[in-house]
Amino acid sequence: MMIDSERKAELRSRYLEVRSNLKPRDVKFKSEQILLTLLETDFFTSSEVIHTYVSMSSRNEVDTRELIKRCFLQEKTVVVPKIKEGGKLNHVELKSITDLKENSWGVAEPEADTPFNISKIGLVIVPMVAGDLQKNRLGYGKGYYDRFLNRLNAVKVGLLFENQLYSHTLPTEPFDIKLDFIITEKRIIE
Repeated sequence: MMIDSERKAELRSRYLEVRSNLKPRDVKFKSEQILLTLLETDFFTSSEVIHTYVSMSSRNEVDTRELIKRCFLQEKTVVVPKIKEGGKLNHVELKSITDLKENSWGVAEPEADTPFNISKIGLVIVPMVAGDLQKNRLGYGKGYYDRFLNRLNAVKVGLLFENQLYSHTLPTEPFDIKLDFIITEKRIIE
């Protein structure tokens, strides 16, 4: 029997490949559908402070840049992660989309370093590689978000393309944090 971490690595590889095979126009269209659904949810409209990852188009992630712009238009506070030395995340308020600069790994981050008080965050948009109908999340395998989510009392939402949904239950480990919702271009999993 394969242990969970090996199975997770195998599934991560499979779903990263699935996502990498998406055409840019499909990523754009499906991301727009996901954003429209998210913007209409009660948990989005009622949250004043939203934490979101900054999507990487090179990885075909669900695009969050339009979400960030919409948050600014609605005068919401936007907080984004910034990788610190030693593999930890810092969480920094983003004042403008133009404040984002790519780090050495190609991840767009704000230049500012002042940590935001995470207890004020009402909604977290979580990056994911795959998910399941039980709202389990398969991330990139570094554990950054599980450690972060474990410290929060906020609504946790994963954005995912429908073809990244695993039809069975993903293998989980004790430190894995379950999401409250997953939004695909076709539905909300509650």
